[in-house]
Amino acid sequence: MSKEKNKAVAIIDADSLVYESACKGEVRVPEFGAEAVATNLDLAIHNLKTRIGTIMEAARCDEVMMCLSGSKPYWREKLYPRYKHNRKSVVRPKLLEELTAWIMNNFACDCRPGIEADDLVGIYGTHPRWMRDHGKVIVSVDKDLNQVPGIHLNPSKCEDGLYIITNKK
Repeated sequence: MSKEKNKAVAIIDADSLVYESACKGEVRVPEFGAEAVATNLDLAIHNLKTRIGTIMEAARCDEVMMCLSGSKPYWREKLYPRYKHNRKSVVRPKLLEELTAWIMNNFACDCRPGIEADDLVGIYGTHPRWMRDHGKVIVSVDKDLNQVPGIHLNPSKCEDGLYIITNKK
């Protein structure tokens, strides 16, 4: 494949990018206590912009659709109340809300109540009429999306390039 961009859209599971960048915008300040954290929103946004630029180049796309998880409860929690129950004690980075708002204000974005980002990525990636005149690249670290046929990119391994998932077994 050539490195030139085609008429293509990167469908990005933005949750992991926002989380990663929010973490990079935090600095522990132990002299103020074990839990003390200073935040730097500009640094977090800079990291997020850099990651998105790297992804867009690796995906060879000229457009983007950011997918973010909506409000809880997610539809899977209604089916299985213990869904992601083991994550309840995880401390969330302080800049998550600000970075989520920044994504929503600066990119084409979808975020729906009860639906997680990876579900939206799968829907957009396989919808026959959405962006039908564009190639689509599914961008996610979520291995579950490797069940979805199409062109994929793992944003944590951009250097590995694009790969194709077929629906053949």
